[in-house]
Amino acid sequence: MAATSGTLGGALGATRRRGARKRTGSFGCRKRHTKCDEQRPVCQNCSRSGLVCQFPALIVPSSWCQSPLFSAATPQSIVSVREQSTNGTPASFEPQTRIALDSQNSSEVVNRHFESGAEFREDDTTSISVSNETSLGDLKISVETIDLLQAYQNGIGIWLDLFDCNATYQRELTRLVPKSRLLLHSVCALAAQQLSIVKTSPYWTTVAEAHYGQSLSLLRNALGQSKAQVDVTLATSVLLASYELLACPGKDYVRHFQGTRSLIESFSAHKAQSGLLLASFWIYARHDVGAALCNESPTLMDPDIWPVLDLSQDFAEKSEDLLGNEMLRLLAKVLCLVHGDHDPNRQQSFPRRWNFINSEIDHWYDNRTIDFTAMTCCISEPETSFRYWFPSDAAAIAMQTYHVAKMLLLLHRPHEHPPKLHLDHDLFKVTQENTHAVIDIALSGLSDAALVHATQALLPAAKQVLSQAKIKQAIELLQDTELRTGFHTQSKVRTLQTHINRTA
Repeated sequence: MAATSGTLGGALGATRRRGARKRTGSFGCRKRHTKCDEQRPVCQNCSRSGLVCQFPALIVPSSWCQSPLFSAATPQSIVSVREQSTNGTPASFEPQTRIALDSQNSSEVVNRHFESGAEFREDDTTSISVSNETSLGDLKISVETIDLLQAYQNGIGIWLDLFDCNATYQRELTRLVPKSRLLLHSVCALAAQQLSIVKTSPYWTTVAEAHYGQSLSLLRNALGQSKAQVDVTLATSVLLASYELLACPGKDYVRHFQGTRSLIESFSAHKAQSGLLLASFWIYARHDVGAALCNESPTLMDPDIWPVLDLSQDFAEKSEDLLGNEMLRLLAKVLCLVHGDHDPNRQQSFPRRWNFINSEIDHWYDNRTIDFTAMTCCISEPETSFRYWFPSDAAAIAMQTYHVAKMLLLLHRPHEHPPKLHLDHDLFKVTQENTHAVIDIALSGLSDAALVHATQALLPAAKQVLSQAKIKQAIELLQDTELRTGFHTQSKVRTLQTHINRTA
């Protein structure tokens, strides 16, 4: 049959482009064999035909943390799975994965799972309800749920809003929680997941997975509805991706991450001017850059379509969150430049692109406001280093991001012809200064919210420093960060320990 189709296509002069078929269009378009514009929540074909428009699920259940709502798991078995996950190695974004994940497989997993009749039942609240219920709008919640909501507001919500002066995920999102079971369970899942790691409690593991299971079920239903709230749907996807990131990120995290990107592009969240959609985009962007730094890869989403801050205007009029996000975008451009495709034609333009990005970063640095200027202290034990104090955590992480970008640019600078030895020596010195600054800023007593962001840059920086003592300091900070915050760092620790053994 395939051969017949191919011959027929050749006869008509319209052979199909090589490569795997896209399976991200709506089910209706795929069934009718028509090209889908993939516009969510309703594509144009279904809209014109007056048909129900349904897309393949973008989120898949986690295999490392199967919810007890979907299987008869005991607290002991959940702990066993948790320990196996912690000792495992996080999945990386392989080159073929970055280009196109196997959406067919992921959607089939979701469809098989939910069509098996294992969806969460509204009356199945064994793991998430206790007595003394309190009314909150039309929702009835338990004291335990109130504790989780407060844990989110006082913890992870602050992390997510570090580069958002409007505190959208602490204010706007939480105001929507009483109106949305989807957000309620997503927020509680994330808060309980953190408690399960920090307190190493099987009880909180059970609670986290119960909320996580219902969130997935509700999210899948929301994605199939034409009247779904796009801001709530995207925020839920971001929260669930953050849930996976707290533990050892595996293949399911990659799929969730890819699904979030698809939602951002479908909802044009990167073009939003404000509100929950824009806040969700920038949280996703930090996930994207963090993964790219860890895997030495380009970002999944092209930074050329990210929101751009007009740097020609007076910097004094720009808030620190806008300037911090702009530096994040510039770092994403650096990652795509140095780890992007190696097509010979693009390599010819590499020096020009390198100089342009470098000039953008220098312009940002030269015009930064006084809020981004640190007070420093020189410390000689165990070796000479600096400690920094910034007026705000956002400024500290923005400056660390600047030093990471400069470090990567200098490590991948265009070659001089002929080489100039004295210039190479000076550039090596400047590279090491930026590398040490990345680590020293992270070691400067940052808050938990800032520390979670700061640890993302420690791996690439520590692999470049010559000092074994400095690498060990980075390892100790990574270990302490996971103990304090629950944010997964063990994979970075193992990588650096291997690096030390190899270079010793």
